[in-house]
Amino acid sequence: MTLDKQNGVLIVRNKPPRDKEAMERDLANLDLSSSLFDYEKFVAALNDVLEERLQQWSEYEGSFDRLLIWLSEAETALENYAPKSTLDEKQEQYN
Repeated sequence: MTLDKQNGVLIVRNKPPRDKEAMERDLANLDLSSSLFDYEKFVAALNDVLEERLQQWSEYEGSFDRLLIWLSEAETALENYAPKSTLDEKQEQYN
């Protein structure tokens, strides 16, 4: 098998016609798909997705901070909790 480059296309000699056709079709598909791929649109879309994910992460951090504050307050309330012995004290505690 010998390869020659002619006008940007690989020519394969001494191969059956079906193999040549298949190779030419594959090369044509590669050329077509690479020319259709728009890198600027890809980068812009990727940038949009990354900005959205950063915004979601920022919201997550804010929610996580609020959760930590609530958890700390709940722990403090439980540490300072004193069970009441009489019914009147218990009713007063919940009002």
